[in-house]
Parts: sequence; C-alpha cells; structure tokens
Amino acid sequence: MAGKQKRDNAYYEKQLQKLHPSIHADYLAGKYPSLNQALHVAGIRKPRTRLSELKNAWEKAQPTEQRQFLQWLQKQGALRTPLSGPVSSNSVVAADRRLESWAIARIDEIMTKLNLMMGDVMHQMGFKKLNPSLGNAMRHGSKLSPEVIAALEIWLKDNENA
Repeated sequence: MAGKQKRDNAYYEKQLQKLHPSIHADYLAGKYPSLNQALHVAGIRKPRTRLSELKNAWEKAQPTEQRQFLQWLQKQGALRTPLSGPVSSNSVVAADRRLESWAIARIDEIMTKLNLMMGDVMHQMGFKKLNPSLGNAMRHGSKLSPEVIAALEIWLKDNENA
C-alpha cells in the first residue's frame, strides 16, 4: 500500500498546471510573485485566516509564552475560566500538554472514591459537563489546553485527601 502523498510545492504546481494551465503560464511568466498567490487565484489553496495564523503561532509558542498570552486574554476579559495564580512552564500533571501517567491514575482513583463521572470532574473544574477534552486526554493521549491543565492541577490539589 502506498504511503501518504506528499503535498509540497511541486505537487501544487503540478495541480495548477493540470487544472489551470493559463494561471500556471502567468505564474511562470512572473505575473504572480509566488506560487502561493497563483494557487490562491486558481482557488486550489485558500489564504490563511487570522484564526489559522493564531493557531499556528500557539502551537509553536513555548509554554511560558502560552501562559503569558492566556494571562493577557484574561486581562482583556476574553477567558471565562479565570487562571488562578502563576503556572510554571513545566506543568506538574502534563508534559507537552499530555497527561502524565501518574496523573491519569490519580484522576481515576479520585473519580472512583468520590463516585464521579468525567462530566462531573469537568464541571467541578469550571467547564461544561459535555467537554470531552479530559476524557480524550486520559484515554487517547490527546493534548489538553493550558486552561484545562491549570484547572486540573487545582482540582487535584483540592481533592488530594480523597
């Protein structure tokens, strides 16, 4: 079985040449300063939105930069769940925004002792009960948002005697 097709500039230039030969000819003649712009004109590739730029920047940011940005958002009134206290760049419960195995075991233990469902935990942390992020992180190793990590650290401290 063939591997996943590489979608690099060569691939997109071939698509442009095949689907829009006149725009490709204009690109080769220098009418468009970049292949990307020619692809936008042809409708093969959509321009990046501000949202996609923000998401890209977030993924590339260091944890301290992410924390500073969240603090700035909080000051702007854009965060519903307040951040409580400074959170270090190295989270106690997560590495690379993925839960540590001991944290998963401890969450399971607290949930069992207190007879809680995942939705109850999310609600206690200040999120909607139907928010699947913690369950996905525990079962599938999904990444958590820094906001959920910070709330989870507080929840674990609040339930350390459970």
